[in-house]
Amino acid sequence: MSESKSILFVDDEPRILQALERNFYQNRDKWDIDYATSAKEALGFMSLKAYDIIFTDMRMPEMDGSTLLKEVQKSHPNTIRVVLTGHTDLEVAMRTVSFAHQFLVKPCRTDVLEEVINRALDLQLLLNNKHLLAILGQVGSLPTRPSTNAKLNKVLSSEYASMNDVLDVVEQDTSLCAKILQLVNSAFIGSFQRMTSIQSALNYLGTNMLKSLALGFEVFQTFKVQDDIPGFSLEFQQKHAFTSAHIAKALIQDPQASETAYTAAMLHGIGKLVLATYMPEQLKSALALAESKGILLYQAEKELYNVTHAEIGAYLLGIWGLPYPIIEAVAFYNNPNHVEHNIFDIMSAVYVSNILAYEQVHNTKIKGQAFNCPKIDEAYLERLGVLDRLPEWRAIAASQATIDISFIQ
Repeated sequence: MSESKSILFVDDEPRILQALERNFYQNRDKWDIDYATSAKEALGFMSLKAYDIIFTDMRMPEMDGSTLLKEVQKSHPNTIRVVLTGHTDLEVAMRTVSFAHQFLVKPCRTDVLEEVINRALDLQLLLNNKHLLAILGQVGSLPTRPSTNAKLNKVLSSEYASMNDVLDVVEQDTSLCAKILQLVNSAFIGSFQRMTSIQSALNYLGTNMLKSLALGFEVFQTFKVQDDIPGFSLEFQQKHAFTSAHIAKALIQDPQASETAYTAAMLHGIGKLVLATYMPEQLKSALALAESKGILLYQAEKELYNVTHAEIGAYLLGIWGLPYPIIEAVAFYNNPNHVEHNIFDIMSAVYVSNILAYEQVHNTKIKGQAFNCPKIDEAYLERLGVLDRLPEWRAIAASQATIDISFIQ
């Protein structure tokens, strides 16, 4: 019998909790749900047992939801943290975005809450490793290069800058892309439609909110990964993501799917940034094993830890609320055969673009980066009926590899 999953709702209004209890009564055999009327009571509950997910209101007496989630992040990092509030002002959003995984607005339909719960619990199965879940639970930001932040601040400060100018800066940085997509895929700031396009996300936020994000609230923290990780270069990872994204976009004709493929390819290596920032020793060991045995990084990770950077990245993007097609592509970009499908889709495009971008890397040698270039699984492409397009795609990759990458210094 599988272990029952525990969920905690926190709200200082009894009628809200009573409504939640009524609505979730039918799930009483499926989930173990508790209801706390204050942050203090919630922490008391959490001292007695572990919770998989916590939903909290923001404005409560004595201790507000923001302070509660900070404490949960520190003391119970395995718990997925969701804001459920009727207050949607920007200041509240900025105070919580570094330690809340997702944001929902009251009143919130029961089916929406159930979807969030089911999805979060499914993601925990992706990483059946409590140590990793605890580390990932503490991830609020990922490294953004100081030069990128400086460029973004300069663009946002200019009265003549267009949103395309902003896009030119943001799309050069994996961490910025991920954080912006986390925000716009949150109902907390008013978006009720899942967005997969970075450009659409920027247009939705607008320059005023972007200025608040970048200048006033320092959501996009500037910090460096360790300099002494042999075989890892943040600059290379950003360049590779940028090139992969442009290749992936060119491989799919449907405009909407093409934009989603672009975003997924931009984010496909985000798990490496997590490892470099929060688990550098683990990344060092995997890189060393990959080099010594002449295998790919994800194969070395699987051998050492039974979990890969792809799964780590997919889990983080999942608890941040990004759309499923992106999560799937990030999780399986090294092994698309693990997902049953018979058409060339977004995941297939990210798989191909990653390898084709690696094939082009000799055009742009970057110090400190080691890798073994993966090989295209031609049998996989033949099964999808697209093997004959591989020469055309390699030509596309060659043209995309000439994209201006002067931002990498």
